[in-house]
Parts: sequence; structure tokens; C-alpha cells
Amino acid sequence: MTPPLGPELTDLPDLVDAVCDESATPGQVDRLEELIAGHPAAAEYYVRAAWLSAGLVTHFAPPAPPRLGGPLACVTPGLRRWLAASVAAAVVALLAQFTPFGGPDHEVASGGAAAPARPAPAPATSAGPGAAQTPEVLSTAPGSDPRYAAWADASRTLATDPSLVVYYPFDRPPAGEGSLHDARPGGSLHGAVVGATWVEGRWPGKSALAFEEPADRVVLFVPGAYRSLTAAAWFRPDDPAGGNNPLFMTAGMPAGAVHWQVQRQGNINLGVRAIDGTWVNYNSPKLFGQDAAGRWTQAAFVYDGDARTATHYVDGRRVSVQQVVSPAVIRIGDASIGNWTPRTVRLSTRPFVGRIDEFLVFARPLSDEEVRHLYLVGRPLP
Repeated sequence: MTPPLGPELTDLPDLVDAVCDESATPGQVDRLEELIAGHPAAAEYYVRAAWLSAGLVTHFAPPAPPRLGGPLACVTPGLRRWLAASVAAAVVALLAQFTPFGGPDHEVASGGAAAPARPAPAPATSAGPGAAQTPEVLSTAPGSDPRYAAWADASRTLATDPSLVVYYPFDRPPAGEGSLHDARPGGSLHGAVVGATWVEGRWPGKSALAFEEPADRVVLFVPGAYRSLTAAAWFRPDDPAGGNNPLFMTAGMPAGAVHWQVQRQGNINLGVRAIDGTWVNYNSPKLFGQDAAGRWTQAAFVYDGDARTATHYVDGRRVSVQQVVSPAVIRIGDASIGNWTPRTVRLSTRPFVGRIDEFLVFARPLSDEEVRHLYLVGRPLP
């Protein structure tokens, strides 16, 4: 969560912004160095946010010196360790392979699949950044929960659905690989794991990612344009009432952007940037209280551009349906799972706190029965 700022720190976010934009005056640089020396924990938080905003959100390109030079290059030993960590280094090398999106838009009809608009990176492995390697899929261990075995079989079938845009079963990759494998046959939209750690998922032997620090996330690029879209995820929040918990967020709020999150009030929010530029929010009723902490939940939304409806589901049950106010052609592009870093650190990051186990995006509106089936085959308890 964003650390509280006392009266002496109110200008810290603006100073970090100015230095990152290379517009800071000598006096502002001196003031930032003074704040860093006196308040290292708060300064470290905002510098992390600035680094992510400048480096990971804008075309997945790491910032070039001197953007993080001067006072931002040596904030605290903790920040230096974070930037030098092996996972961060692997992710930066991985993301550097991306090139800015320059190809034509690919209109995708409901039920169509997206055509790649720019090359996806090869997963980074212990053999070196960018080295190609097939991720290891966790097999069902003898004596493990039979529901895990049933889900694994259903997952292999699900991966062949031609309308799937991206599918992350959250199978743990080999040691040293910082990617989240796209399980579709020939799938190339692998995600890059930033900071999040591998832990046990819905069943013994099943893996998931734990999101604990403000910078933790999975970053990905999803090409194409969609009139209809379905997304689903299994997650286990640690503090549902402690703040907004983003599940899937496009970078910034450009035309066609989608923001999907559990808000601190307990509702699920789907925000969509419409064709006319308006930002439209489709909210479910309040569904989550503090009693949801530590409990596995499946959530899904269906944005149906033909029927002009936006529908929320929780644990396979439809909980709300609303008419689309202003139509949108959804373009995801650069996005994050489990976090959102805005273009300016003044708005602060929005980190999900908890575990995420499975994530899917379809280029069509799933029916109530299909969403229910996803829940039934994936629920951890009978």
C-alpha cells in the first residue's frame, strides 16, 4: 500500500517525477537527496514506482541512463539489492527484447483469435536471457488431490480452444526462468514475473504466484482488438478490504483500456475506455469482506460487444449484468496481472496482495454455462 506522507514529505512524489522526467532544477535535486537521506523507506517506495512507471509500463523498455542517475541511483541498500536481484535482472533482459508496437491493428470478431502484432519474447532461462526452453509443467504427484488431476486433464483440453487469447495455468517453470508460460499450443504470449514468488496453489503440488511487495506483478503484452472479451482468474486475497486489488490492468488508460479489480469496498470493478473517450465503470454489488481473506475464489467478467452487456461472475455464478453505456473496441497491449503502475507516481501503484493461480482471456463472450464449467473443474474443494 502507499506509505502515508507526513507534512515534510508531501513534495516527495513530485520531486521523484521531476527527476525521472529530467526536468528537475538543482534545488529540487538537492531537496530530493535530503528527503532520501532522512526518509529512506518512503523514498524507496516512490523510486520503485517511478522505475516501474518509466521502465516497465512504457513499451516494456528499461529506462536508460541518466534517467535513474543522480539521487535515484543510490537511494538505499535495499533498493540497490532489489534492482540487482536476479529476477529483476532477468526480467529487464527479457523485456528489452520487445520493440514498440508499430504494426496495424488486427480487428478480431467475436470468437476470433488475435494475430500477434509484435514478436513475443522467448522465456528467460538459467542458460541466459532469451534462451528458448520449453517450460516444465508440474505433473500430478502420486497421492495428490484427485481434483488436481481432473483439472490438469481439463486444462489440457481447454488450452486448445481457438478463441483463447492467452492462458496461464501457473505451472512453475524450471529454476532460473522468470516467465509465466502461455499454455496454448504454440502460444507465445508468455508473461514476465516481476518480484512475485512461487508458492503452493489450490492443491498440494499445484503452483501459484504470491504477490506481497508493492512492485510484484506479471507483465505481458496482448495484441489485437476485440469487440467481445472474457477473462477469468483464480485468486486468494490476503487483505481484501485493505485497498484495491487489481487482477488484470492495461497500462494507463488509453482508448480500449480494461481495468479489472476487486475494490476496497468489496465489489468487483470492470473499467473500460470507450470509443468516445469516456471511462465507464461496471461494478458488481459488494461481494467481498474481510472473511474472504485466505479463501480461493474464481472471478470472471464477460464484455459482450454484440449484446452490449458487461457481466460479472464469482465462483461460477452470475452476480451482475449491466448494459454497456458506450461501446468499446478493447485493445489490451501492455498490461499487468496483480498490479497497476500509473504514468505518474503521484497516483501511486495499486498492488494485489495474495495469490493468483490461473488466468485466461478469451476473444469471445462465454456463456453462463461455460463460466460455470470453468469454476467446477477448477474449484479446490468438491
